[in-house]
Amino acid sequence: MASEKFVLVTGNLQDNQRFLWLPVEPTPYILALAQALTQRSPWRMQLLFMSENNSQPWNVKLDPKSNRVLPTNRLAAMAQILTELRAGDVAGVMVAGWYGMLPLFTLIACRLLGIRVCLTSDTQLDPRQPFWKRLIKAFWYPILFGLPDMFFVAGKRQASMVSHYGVLDQRIRPMGLTVDVATIRDRIQRLHAHRET
Repeated sequence: MASEKFVLVTGNLQDNQRFLWLPVEPTPYILALAQALTQRSPWRMQLLFMSENNSQPWNVKLDPKSNRVLPTNRLAAMAQILTELRAGDVAGVMVAGWYGMLPLFTLIACRLLGIRVCLTSDTQLDPRQPFWKRLIKAFWYPILFGLPDMFFVAGKRQASMVSHYGVLDQRIRPMGLTVDVATIRDRIQRLHAHRET
């Protein structure tokens, strides 16, 4: 099923082509998912993480052949992304979200270079937002959301959000999200003796 989703983004990849994935940060569950996809897919996958230890100190060890953290200097990071995209062997790109300079740069660069690109999203509509924010999004999001070829959304609310800004159903696909199940299970087992406390 995961392989089918990537074919939606890239078309049929040739043996010598790569699929670039730009997740937010290296986490155990992202690396496990990437490994599973690589084992089940006929193409090479490369991960370029936009940050490191952003949400918490994951401190995971990366295989430099297929996984790298982009430089903290955003101009250097954009230069590295552009170098990868212009290498000539990238058939498709998946970007985590659209907030920040790197996702926006990657979307525009892919569009200009003719490389298929998709976005992943777990963002929902927020009816409590101030009017001025809703007004800006009403203008900006239809333009921004015209850049990706495909959206992989976490659920119905996320699908509704991108649909609200003009993305057609054929460009929206559901995507399962996960959490660090192993760490949570381990913590539950360790705390079980202290449950009453």
